[in-house]
Amino acid sequence: MGYGGSTKKGGWVGGNQTAGKRSFKQKLQDDVAEAEKAALARAEREATADKKKLSLELLVEGYPGAFIDYFYLTHKDGIADDEPTDEELLARGIDPDTYEEREEVEQDKLLHLKENLQAIEGGKRAGDLEAIYSGTKNLGDYFTSVVNHRKAVFFYEKCLTLSSGELNNVSKQMESHLVLGKAHEKLGELGTAIHHLEAYEALTKTSGTVAQKKKADQFLVLAYNTQADRHEEDADVTGAIEFIFKCVGIAKRTQNSKTLGDAYARLAKAYKRLGDTAKSIEFGEMLRELCKESGDTEGEGRACHALAKTYQAMGEVDKAIENLEAFLQLSRSGEPTNLAKAYCSLGVIHTKLGNYAVAVEHFEKFFSISRALYTDPELQNIARVNLGVARGKLKLEGYIGAVKDDMVALLKWKGSRLPLPNC
Repeated sequence: MGYGGSTKKGGWVGGNQTAGKRSFKQKLQDDVAEAEKAALARAEREATADKKKLSLELLVEGYPGAFIDYFYLTHKDGIADDEPTDEELLARGIDPDTYEEREEVEQDKLLHLKENLQAIEGGKRAGDLEAIYSGTKNLGDYFTSVVNHRKAVFFYEKCLTLSSGELNNVSKQMESHLVLGKAHEKLGELGTAIHHLEAYEALTKTSGTVAQKKKADQFLVLAYNTQADRHEEDADVTGAIEFIFKCVGIAKRTQNSKTLGDAYARLAKAYKRLGDTAKSIEFGEMLRELCKESGDTEGEGRACHALAKTYQAMGEVDKAIENLEAFLQLSRSGEPTNLAKAYCSLGVIHTKLGNYAVAVEHFEKFFSISRALYTDPELQNIARVNLGVARGKLKLEGYIGAVKDDMVALLKWKGSRLPLPNC
């Protein structure tokens, strides 16, 4: 009896314990419920958060440094008393003429701002450099997201100082240089942007992944080309050439034929603008050879067309015609407008040489193609005019020949208005 009773009692206790345990499913459901409850509470807090309330919380919780930073960030358009320039406002999509000083931090991000400032100050007290970096980077990312790149730069600079100093973390140095380069590029400060992107690229050589190295090259090529554009706009062709050569260096190192081809094309045009036709032809020929090696017939055709213009400007007509004939052949299986350009260019050059019959032949083909391209009436008008001029010159040539060399025919024409020979 005692044994049986003991078993019965033990069974009752065991059953009670089983009833008190939660299954995995119940635990999961409870965890989800708790998470939803916490998310709801946070959402309600964010909805009711305001600057004054959160700033007072920072003081009450003992974060005076965060309180000061919070005040400036929620009351000014720049760090401390700096006001944004017209260029900075335009970069942020704001019309300077209608601009009024306003709060930059969105209502639902006030708590995010407070928490990160609090984390930064807490990290300083505890000597937690990772927490300081993370909070600072989060703030920079926030201001990047609201297109306030000047404020973003302020925080990213702090990230760079920390990562290259006390933290001594190469990965974070790379990250800081990259975001600073992109932010300065958005602000139109290309020189500073290039400085940071070059620093990022240098670090990727020793510590970066393949993807990071590729990203560095892509960003630098874009920045160099943009800087070259600016130099060209300022009529500083020599300055533009310097940055284009930087693209050549990256393209050769990475074996990127497209970037290299684009750079060769720009160099050919740049040297032509400087009046250095020999250099222009050198890079034009290099471009043509590069396109030929890679099987880019359309690119090779464009290179031939550009070379023809340069040779024609130099007075080397035979080489100009040779390149135009090559352009014509390369365009036969490609874009119809390129074929039209080839016939037109050949017609023009033969007209200048006085080969009117050949010019008419080319212009007739140019006109035929232009008529097939219904979407380009301007091209049709150019073709019509060129063909008319060439035909007129061909007829005039016949009349002048008759006047000079066939007096009998001229008298018959005068008397009967019969057509003159070759007209």
